[in-house]
Amino acid sequence: MHKFTQSYIDKLKPTGEQYEISLGFRLFVVVSAKGVKSYRYKYTDLTTKARKKKISLARTL
Repeated sequence: MHKFTQSYIDKLKPTGEQYEISLGFRLFVVVSAKGVKSYRYKYTDLTTKARKKKISLARTL
C-alpha cells in the first residue's frame, strides 16, 4: 500500500470534475472540480442497515 503524506495530497490537482483517492480503510481524499480537498469516510449504518453513508471529516488547507 502506498504511504500517503501531506505533500502527496498537496500535489493532487483538479481535473475539471470531482474525484476520490482511497487512503485505505474506507477513508478518502476528495478533490473537487475547483481543487478544494477534503477527507471523507464511508460507512454502513449497522442499526438501520442503510446503504453506505459518507461523512466529510475536514477540509484540507
